[in-house]
Amino acid sequence: MLSKRKKMKVSNRDSNQGNETRKKSARISKTEIDLTAETMKDSKKVKKKLEIKPFKTAPQIPVDFEKETFDRLGRAVIAIQKNEAISVSEEELYRLVENSVFHKLAPKLYERLYELCETHVKNQMTILQGKNPEVEAFLNRVAAIWTDHCSQMQVIRSIFLYLDRCYVLLVPGLRNIWQLGLHFFRKHIKSTPLIENKLTRGILDLIKQERDGKSVDRDLIQQILRMLTLLDAYGELFEKDFLIETGHYYASESEHFLEVCDVPSFFAHSEARFKEEEERSSCYLDPLTRRPLLTTVENKLLREHIPTLLEKGLCQLLDEDRIQELNRIYNLLRRIQEISALKGRLVHYVKTKGSAVLGDSTRDSELVSILLEQRAKLDIALNEGFNKDEILIRACGGAWEDFINVSGSRPPELLAKFCDQKMRGDKTMTYEELESLLDRIMVLFRYLQG
Repeated sequence: MLSKRKKMKVSNRDSNQGNETRKKSARISKTEIDLTAETMKDSKKVKKKLEIKPFKTAPQIPVDFEKETFDRLGRAVIAIQKNEAISVSEEELYRLVENSVFHKLAPKLYERLYELCETHVKNQMTILQGKNPEVEAFLNRVAAIWTDHCSQMQVIRSIFLYLDRCYVLLVPGLRNIWQLGLHFFRKHIKSTPLIENKLTRGILDLIKQERDGKSVDRDLIQQILRMLTLLDAYGELFEKDFLIETGHYYASESEHFLEVCDVPSFFAHSEARFKEEEERSSCYLDPLTRRPLLTTVENKLLREHIPTLLEKGLCQLLDEDRIQELNRIYNLLRRIQEISALKGRLVHYVKTKGSAVLGDSTRDSELVSILLEQRAKLDIALNEGFNKDEILIRACGGAWEDFINVSGSRPPELLAKFCDQKMRGDKTMTYEELESLLDRIMVLFRYLQG
């Protein structure tokens, strides 16, 4: 009994302690909630908008800022133009330009840069004008000045890039810094006749030397012509005179070769010249110059002499079965669209040869054989030499019809007699050879009318 009572007291004590602990925890939780609510109220009361107020007095740039900045930038530009090291970093110079633009000094800064660039280019042209070396040395000097000028303007533009983007591009009519450099270079070349004429004459002389078979510096020619292209002076200072000189050169050369060369050699030389000019065009000339250049060469070297050349040599080439030379003539005439001239001369050749055979009555016994031989040779020339050109094939067929029907009934009688002899039996021929011969004879029969 005593033990039971002790146990009940202990359990009652434990339960009382647990109740007190739960009550205490509830009081703490309630306190925390109250504190959190009060804190949120306080935060709502404290929250304010951020307000930025202007300076009471505007900041002023130093009195000597403009002069000092322009002087530092000017010294840097002059050092660059002299290929000397600049005393400060490009980043620092860029910041000076940026600050100048920010403080509304951009117009004055652009004007200052304009003067420095023009003065430098003018001085370079004065130095170049004072020297009078031979052609290639002069062109090398121009190329060196141009290379330095381009690299210098690239560095200057990188320093003044902020001025370029935030001022120049926004003002209509102003050239950007790179265009400014090109403008001054073009302006002072064209305003100095001695330099302009010597530059043009120098390039033309080098090209003439190359045409004459001498070795020249093609890279130098390419560099000068690219310079003129960038300066938008290629057409005015070079292309016009170049095409005129080309016409004079090949007109003179063609007259000389007509006197000293036979027809096959003339056409072979023309073919070689066309290839040379195509290579020259792809190597250092502007792509737009290619077509007028080749047209000039084709006209002066070949087109103007086609009637003379064909009259002088085509018949001999056909008689001698010189297929390779005939093919060269055909390709060159097709290139310059003069197949009509070849057609006319070929028709004349066919009629002349055929009429000569038909006009000789003493050769009646062999007339058909001669006509068959002529036709076979002509077929080889048409198929292999003239690339089976349909215009020429039809023209030759018409020529055969013309001359073979002029002699009345004589050609058909001789053809019939020849065919009868062969069909009655020619023990020297096989069946295949006889059949082939009859096919060729039938071609001649088709030319007969009535």
